[in-house]
Amino acid sequence: MRLGPSALVLALLLPGCSYAFVQPYHEPATATSEVHCTSAHTSPLVDTTITVLATAATVYLVARPADAMPADAPGSAGAAGLTSLVALGYGTSAIYGFWHVSTCRAEKQRAE
Repeated sequence: MRLGPSALVLALLLPGCSYAFVQPYHEPATATSEVHCTSAHTSPLVDTTITVLATAATVYLVARPADAMPADAPGSAGAAGLTSLVALGYGTSAIYGFWHVSTCRAEKQRAE
């Protein structure tokens, strides 16, 4: 079975890395329990990279003159819309990730 462009679009629109992999801070069960949360910026940085690339693709597609496209090519407006949605999804995931990593680091530092 061959996956078409719609499968790629759906994969890109799925939540970003931070939504999937960043574990937010939660109060420990007891005062002596360790704080378990994500303190690495890896996932938010991946989300940020994808956001920048998707934003650049959107700007390229919007700024491209209509006459530069072949007559039988689909419009760039739809592609620009999709890339802007990808940028929005991964951008919000990056914000979510940076926020929770920052909170985790602050709470771990406070617990020391």
